[in-house]
Amino acid sequence: MDARIGAFTDDKGRKLETPCYFPMMEIFTGPPGPEPKLPGEEWDIFRNGGFWKLFKKISFHEQHIPAFLTSVLHFIDFSLSPKALDEWLNVNLAERIRRASGIGDYEPVIFLDSGGFKFMYESGFNIDDWGIKANPKSIYEFQRKIGGDIFASLDIPLAPELPEREVYRRMRISIKNAVKSLEICSGDEFLYLAVHGRNGNETAWYVRELTRRIQQRKLTKKNFGFAIGSLVPIADRPGLLVDVIFGAVQEIKNTAILDWKRIPIHAFGISSNLIPALVAIGIDTFDGSSFMKMSRNLNYAIPLPNSKPGLLYKDIRGDDFDAFPCDCYACRQLNQAGLKRVLEILSSSDKKHTFIPGKEPIIKSNIYSLLGYHNLQRTFQLMDFTTKNIKNGMILENIKLSSTLTKSGRKLLEELNFKYENFVHEWMSYCQANSPLFTGTEAPAINAEPKITPREILDRSWKPKPVGRAPPQEEFEISNRNYTPKGSSIALILACSKKKPYANSTTHKIIMNYLNSANVPLERIEKITLSGKFGPVPLAYEEEPQVVGYDDQLHKTNKKQIEKISKKLQIFLEEHRESFTSIIAFVNNPTYRIPVNRAFKRFGGRAILLPEKSSLRSRKDDLELLVEEIMKVEES
Repeated sequence: MDARIGAFTDDKGRKLETPCYFPMMEIFTGPPGPEPKLPGEEWDIFRNGGFWKLFKKISFHEQHIPAFLTSVLHFIDFSLSPKALDEWLNVNLAERIRRASGIGDYEPVIFLDSGGFKFMYESGFNIDDWGIKANPKSIYEFQRKIGGDIFASLDIPLAPELPEREVYRRMRISIKNAVKSLEICSGDEFLYLAVHGRNGNETAWYVRELTRRIQQRKLTKKNFGFAIGSLVPIADRPGLLVDVIFGAVQEIKNTAILDWKRIPIHAFGISSNLIPALVAIGIDTFDGSSFMKMSRNLNYAIPLPNSKPGLLYKDIRGDDFDAFPCDCYACRQLNQAGLKRVLEILSSSDKKHTFIPGKEPIIKSNIYSLLGYHNLQRTFQLMDFTTKNIKNGMILENIKLSSTLTKSGRKLLEELNFKYENFVHEWMSYCQANSPLFTGTEAPAINAEPKITPREILDRSWKPKPVGRAPPQEEFEISNRNYTPKGSSIALILACSKKKPYANSTTHKIIMNYLNSANVPLERIEKITLSGKFGPVPLAYEEEPQVVGYDDQLHKTNKKQIEKISKKLQIFLEEHRESFTSIIAFVNNPTYRIPVNRAFKRFGGRAILLPEKSSLRSRKDDLELLVEEIMKVEES
């Protein structure tokens, strides 16, 4: 198999060993402000950011993490003005971190993603106001202004269920952008070239086509690697994930113009328990933000080696959680305060709280930051185990670790058996000799390189079909349909989902199933989905070709589209005012709440927007509130 130990090095004497993990962080979370002049004043980089404020301080000042990734366009999510962005760019990011760290020579490796993920779903995403264009040259120049060590080429990832024509269009644009990025790259930084595909044959073709163009332009001597994208939507499907990665890795290995031993391979957005197995098949570096997402749900990662299937994390509000069983920096802080005090703070409406006696007051987001930092340590722990196993010649121990900790472990093993010769024989022999899960405290019995080789299963003659210009398609418009709501019904407005039809999405299923289990009469509910492209889409129209065939999502920078959707919803509600006894919107997404709020104010009738904002409310609490509102209408 293809696990290996490597390292990024530079002329500053830094060395970052691989396999490694780059935690995704958001840095430009508000205006930087002036440099601190008095003792106790915060450095610019620690001044704001909600969750990220304390997280950055722990990472750069307390623990001095070796590396991190940030998307160059993340500042848009914090409504940063062009003027504030210019203030950030006045000083190199590495210099800002060094000054704030308290250590004169601290300089973590900075990986700057291109921000291409923003273009995956979001409709009308606009960055012109900040003087940035969505082209390789402009993005590269912006990366240079920020200052980093590793850059990613501008790409357009593949959203699930895209029409084939759009898939191939995006792949060709990303290849063109990668080559252009490599051409203009100065050589001072390392460049990861984005790779995309929906399966192994597509990623193999992508690498083939990309390397052909690199050779054609005589760019093979430049400093680059490959970064496989479009993985986040399939992260919970290990069979497909392995297939996509296998195609890219094997093509890179078999490309004569490349020195495989010097070409690192990255997996965008992967921070799961599959990391050890993906290292075994050739991935060197990873990034992700699952540590943050888990903490926002108040989930606490169970440290290795105590993790096991069904016990990968616990909700700190649960009856079975009584303390923070870890000795990392974050857990030491949390245990000083105690679980009871932590929960009291989270449920309080006060802005600041005494956390540890004698220390400065904290805000609620500090607790989420501490939970997030603990969760990150578990991923670092996973990387340490993975590296130790490779150095000990125990590649199969990594696969064992992933298959044991992953719900779909069997699918993972089946896919590896399909991809590699002799896998089952070596796997069974290994498992019989090493039945307990290796915890890193002692070496397993077998210490030999497994004789497992990749099968020749890729269709290297595959290439995308030529596609002409897409025929013009009529937009869906509910006002042009002969739509009649159920008589005297409750309008339930939900935000659109990536999965189509909307009724098949996880979120819509959870909501409707919960209402059904609470004995809400579903025959009285008229479900209307608010599409970021088309506006209101009643349930009966969810399977229309135009509705199923788009993948855009609304972004808060697209003010024109937000206003358009708001007006469409307002007109829809006014037209059917007499048909609805009540109108309830159950929308969590902040961007989609904007047009709903705006339409409700203009509409002027009885309309309620849920859920209410509360830091400790669970999804179940919000759904109970929805049931309560519907039952009030029924009773009246």
